[in-house]
Amino acid sequence: MKSPSKRFTAFLATFVLLALGPVAAQAALYQAITIPASNVSGDLTDYPVYVDLSSLDQQFRDQATAGDISVEPAGGGAALPHELVSLDSTGGELHFLAPNVSSTTDTSYEIHWGAGHVGPGNSTAVWGNYAGVWHLQDAVGDPQGAADSTANGNNSTTAQGIVDAGAVGIMGNAFDTSTSKISRMDIGVGTNMNPASLTIEMWTNFTTDLELFPTFNRDWGFYRRAQSGFGGGPGWFDLIASLTNGGPGTSLPPGTVYFQFDDGGCCGVVKSTTLVDDGEWHHLLATINDDTDEAKLYIDGVEEDSTTASSWTPATTTDLDNGFFNQSAGDGSSFAPDGRSDEIRYRAGVLSGAEVAAQYLNQRHPGEFYLVGPVVPEPSTMILAAMGAAVLLGSAARRGLGKPAP
Repeated sequence: MKSPSKRFTAFLATFVLLALGPVAAQAALYQAITIPASNVSGDLTDYPVYVDLSSLDQQFRDQATAGDISVEPAGGGAALPHELVSLDSTGGELHFLAPNVSSTTDTSYEIHWGAGHVGPGNSTAVWGNYAGVWHLQDAVGDPQGAADSTANGNNSTTAQGIVDAGAVGIMGNAFDTSTSKISRMDIGVGTNMNPASLTIEMWTNFTTDLELFPTFNRDWGFYRRAQSGFGGGPGWFDLIASLTNGGPGTSLPPGTVYFQFDDGGCCGVVKSTTLVDDGEWHHLLATINDDTDEAKLYIDGVEEDSTTASSWTPATTTDLDNGFFNQSAGDGSSFAPDGRSDEIRYRAGVLSGAEVAAQYLNQRHPGEFYLVGPVVPEPSTMILAAMGAAVLLGSAARRGLGKPAP
């Protein structure tokens, strides 16, 4: 027969298993995501934060499902809009709308998951100011890799020359093309594709290969054209990485990025000094402000060039034969560059320099942009464990467990 002390030891083991076991096994858990103030040069409002899910604990990737994930303010509050793009046992992609990110105080949010926790599901509200966000072959059921994540539904209508729809991108997968064919995805007539002030951005990774087809003008970028064709109609623009000598009215070195836009029929231009044809991922972003007529070009979070347009006129209709991103030969030939692009975003309004810099750091180096805290049981889980402990302790007291032997 067991002595009282041995019986008490057995009781303690039972307590740990019954009261704390559910917490360790699964329960409702969370991890904090903290963005150091030093990582942003100005306060950010309604900022879409990218979370590389490989940076979270393995418990999250093993246990979380689309239906039980939520992102919440630190310390409690209503769930924030989020989009879960992909998730598997090794990683995934999630974006959430942070109401604010401070440049003076570290800002924390919490990612919750687990049994008994009900998440709000994906929300297009993450992208409320965007005309289109194309993750490029990340979403399930997205065979052409051009599903729009915004409420506008600006999905691609055609696709050509996709060599590898599952190529590795800067976030998840990417759109990969070949030098042997035209490669493009056409959105066609889009919704809300004519903001007066705008920001367009994309990631690209390619190398210049002049030896293959040195006579072709091969360009890589996002185009918006009116139905009357190149340069026709107000509000047209191109954000282009040029792979061969050429450009808007001047000779540019291969690998130059330029943003050209409607400036009274032809072209206002801002261009980069940084070349992006080195086989590395680069973030291209351009803005034009309808209030000031100022256009800016950023490469990898840093402003490269700016100009003031003399006659920028926003598009007056969404009936556009453009609204498409295109990787093709700029002269209409049947060749396109080898390379990949990813995460194309087009929005109303002009991002500030602080937002652009944060966008680059968050997407290029997510593990540096935010810090991840340990796995913590939700308070409700801890309460249940404490209640279970109290019940067991009460039962022990009634039965005299733990009393010293006479």
